[in-house]
Amino acid sequence: MNVEWIQYRRADGIDCWRLIQYQEESRMDGISKHYKVILAGIDKRSDTWYQAHLSDGQTCPFKNYGSAFFWIVKSCKTLSAG
Repeated sequence: MNVEWIQYRRADGIDCWRLIQYQEESRMDGISKHYKVILAGIDKRSDTWYQAHLSDGQTCPFKNYGSAFFWIVKSCKTLSAG
């Protein structure tokens, strides 16, 4: 399994980051099959407020992106910060 952060902007202008876990499997017919799961996310609500959330429903507000990021990494203990 691989883990990766993706960043995007929602239609309402909110910047978001999602921690994605994915796996690629090769099938016998040569077509690759991809599995993806969102493990966590961060939404920028304002210049001084970030909302972090986990896939199990836990949320926590933070004053900066770095604190939200480290809360997620700590909460997802089996994942690397890379």
